[in-house]
Amino acid sequence: MEHGIMLSQTMQAPTIQARNDDGRRRLRGHRLALACALALAATAGGVAAQSPELERKALEHVAERENVSIEQLKVQGTASANFELQRRGYYGFKIESMKDGAIYAIALDDAAEEVVPAEMEAVERVLYEEKYARMD
Repeated sequence: MEHGIMLSQTMQAPTIQARNDDGRRRLRGHRLALACALALAATAGGVAAQSPELERKALEHVAERENVSIEQLKVQGTASANFELQRRGYYGFKIESMKDGAIYAIALDDAAEEVVPAEMEAVERVLYEEKYARMD
């Protein structure tokens, strides 16, 4: 039987799921796993749990950058990434224009500042190599 943690698009409460022998998903009540997943989703890597204020800031950034009205934008999904060695992370937002269906992406740190995920990943990779690289 496979076990997994499925996170909703808005990063609310994770759902613990398992598959029956016939492949259908069913909920499974593992309290410890659920508590661990909630704790990790809310606090890992220094990114605070997503808030309506952070969502609003993402909409404001995109409205300004794309020169569109904030009322025409809607958050369609969020995801997060955490970088242990930097003790930083970010939330990525998928934002849709209700006027023309255009999709925009933006990543914000916990201070609501726009970040470049690829740059954060590169810094984490360098820090990882510095910390864990073998010296022969």
